[in-house]
Amino acid sequence: MHDEIEKHDPDAMCHAKVFNHRAFTGSIGLWGNPISAPPARHDGIDREALMELLEINGCDTRILAQTPYNVHHPWQDMDDYAIQWFEQSIAFDFMRSLQPDKLIYDSEWHSIQTLANRDADMPDERIQAALWLAHLHGMGANVMWYWARKWNSSPSPSWESSFYGSLSTLPGTLNSYVRTMLEINRAGGDVKNLASQQRPVRILYSNASAIQSSEFCDALVLIYESLYFQDLPIGFVTEKMLQEGWDNQDLGFIIVPNAGYVDDQTVSALRNYILSGGRAAFAGEKCFKYNKRGFVRSESSLSFIQNCPQFDLKPAKELMPEIQQALANADIQPLVECEDWLKRGGWGVLCRSYQNDSDSYTAALVNTGAEKTVVSLNQAGGFSSAENILTGRSVNPELIYLAPLEQLLIRLHK
Repeated sequence: MHDEIEKHDPDAMCHAKVFNHRAFTGSIGLWGNPISAPPARHDGIDREALMELLEINGCDTRILAQTPYNVHHPWQDMDDYAIQWFEQSIAFDFMRSLQPDKLIYDSEWHSIQTLANRDADMPDERIQAALWLAHLHGMGANVMWYWARKWNSSPSPSWESSFYGSLSTLPGTLNSYVRTMLEINRAGGDVKNLASQQRPVRILYSNASAIQSSEFCDALVLIYESLYFQDLPIGFVTEKMLQEGWDNQDLGFIIVPNAGYVDDQTVSALRNYILSGGRAAFAGEKCFKYNKRGFVRSESSLSFIQNCPQFDLKPAKELMPEIQQALANADIQPLVECEDWLKRGGWGVLCRSYQNDSDSYTAALVNTGAEKTVVSLNQAGGFSSAENILTGRSVNPELIYLAPLEQLLIRLHK
């Protein structure tokens, strides 16, 4: 179809709308229910191949309240969060890692409701946080699901059963959506820079492992959560990327999340990457245990793994300090560090930053946590002053109060 469209319009830019959660669903499905059928990657959609083919990264994403919906792992505790950020953040980081120069266009962005989920009393802060998270992770455009009125404002007959709780019945939410989009556009340069930073740590994504073992996606989502609040941009690397071009780019610190079924060329490429000075770690007992067709791989061929950090799979809060130490040992540190006053390592607060010049930095904060918190932004030598970019008001970088779902865009000065 793509080729046929280009025959008639060579300048056409095409996209395909794909459910984002399907690429990351492991042993737990919608609403937190265990999956008894084969892993979701049996749907046959190769996201990497699709992104290479199309000019725009199209998708269909959900970011709802803390109600369990999709993209889970067995060690997850959603009571920690005020918003279900997993699917959106993972998917957008995945797309930007593989095709950083292609627009992410979500033509069915579910931040208010789905066919089976709605919240007519949602706070304005949730749509604000959802939008900021989306654009900080690289979304370029969206169409909200959905506008349920006809041209004369009467309910659309085909969607009457879903009319209640839709955007067209929530004027306050609609106002908050538009105002937040205006703010994000006003700070567009900063937002774009924050979403485009180099990714010093990457998670291996293996199609063969996702198709043959739900344990792979369980571990992948766990590792991502363990990294999420370490103030570093998170990336992904696929088997194909490793095989075809790791020597042409800095892939940073690679974490293998219990990927049991991988191609022999992938093992060889990662071994060469490590022997050439690259850094990697392995999480789970099944890393590289089989080839992509399920045949057991010899232990001698995996001896190089013994010299790399290895992690057991456990709740993200317990795993986070182990990964943090491994990254520190590899001299990977955040540009700006977010610490909370309760000494939880900034857990729950997304912090991303970039350097403007020798004396100033920009940082974005989003409190995804279910509780209010107090954080400080730190760097060697400290900061002399800071201000809210959107309001111009002064901010004390050592004492920042954040309510659940609150967002802040800050300019920091040495």
